[in-house]
Amino acid sequence: MQFMTTDPAQLLGRRETAVLEFKQSAKDRDAIGAVICAFANDLPSIGGGDLLIGVADNGEPTATIDTSDRELLTLTQFRDDGRILDGCSSFGGTRSGVKR
Repeated sequence: MQFMTTDPAQLLGRRETAVLEFKQSAKDRDAIGAVICAFANDLPSIGGGDLLIGVADNGEPTATIDTSDRELLTLTQFRDDGRILDGCSSFGGTRSGVKR
């Protein structure tokens, strides 16, 4: 398994912005979907945004994050249920789009 060597906070920042959203977990499917939809709408025309799961609203990493198969499946269901048109964002990757 390969781990990140760069702190995401150094790349993205520690405050939520129009292009950066923090969620402590992926359990609230509606909240995650709303973020994906907002980034896909791209009202400021800046190319979407980044959603970091496992980060509190104050920018600090949560003490624990659920990386169980069930939790990861919750995330992949956004792609598999037909609403996301493109792959999820990763550092340097493509941004997501959501069908309305």
